[in-house]
Amino acid sequence: MNDPRRQQFPDAVDDYFDNAPCGLLLTGTDDRITLANRTFAGWVGHPPQELAGRRFPDLLAAGSRIHYETHFAPLLQMTGSLTGITLDLIGEDGSRIPVFVTANVRTDAGGAPVALRITVQDATERRSYERQLLEARRVADRERERVQLLAATLQRSLVPPSLTPPDGLVAAAHYHTASPDDVGGDFYDLFPLTRHKWGIFLGDVSGKGAGAAAVTSLTRYTLRAAAAYDDDPVTVLHNLDAVLSHEFHGDDPHFCTVLFGVITPTVDGFDVELASGGHR
Repeated sequence: MNDPRRQQFPDAVDDYFDNAPCGLLLTGTDDRITLANRTFAGWVGHPPQELAGRRFPDLLAAGSRIHYETHFAPLLQMTGSLTGITLDLIGEDGSRIPVFVTANVRTDAGGAPVALRITVQDATERRSYERQLLEARRVADRERERVQLLAATLQRSLVPPSLTPPDGLVAAAHYHTASPDDVGGDFYDLFPLTRHKWGIFLGDVSGKGAGAAAVTSLTRYTLRAAAAYDDDPVTVLHNLDAVLSHEFHGDDPHFCTVLFGVITPTVDGFDVELASGGHR
């Protein structure tokens, strides 16, 4: 059937085939090239007429050729089409050209395959973009590992490596933050004050991360220092409140809730004095 549009533009079809912004190929069912446009020929570095009779897989890099012949070609024969597979062409100078390949099978009137129509699109920029994304992900993963290591190291400095209970008392603790990326604001300790008294505290500061770590560190060391000076639990918390109020005020307030106690062994057990305080 004559198409009037083709009569109006007699050279348009040939021009489109030869100069399309993608590679166009027609091969036999044996993958031997019958027609190749100038775009494709320019990529592989051969005139179009020299490509006639060459097998399309022979223009692929070794890995791509193996994948094409063992996976893609059988799938194309089975389903009649392939969409967007990734392959590497080899140029005349040995350079690799990443491409996306789409193909379908041309059949005769009886439905038997007689040829393959292949479209090849340059994927160099996309491959470069993918490499950049992969590198960015590797950089992000390394940074995340670094942050987690710093957070874990800082967290270990804010909790005691072990507890020191008095004889006759068993004490255990387990600390696990909600996220390995953040430093938690919880703190605790059990430590000797004198030969006959032990201090214990458990608390939580507002927030998380570096800001919370600063408050946690100051709170822990203040509690220990205040208890060494005067171990009355109420006095210890008053001293802590004074230090935090002096250090954090104005537009940068920080709060904590603390339970502080003194354990004193007795003949039949232990006496425990407790005091608590915190924000509402």
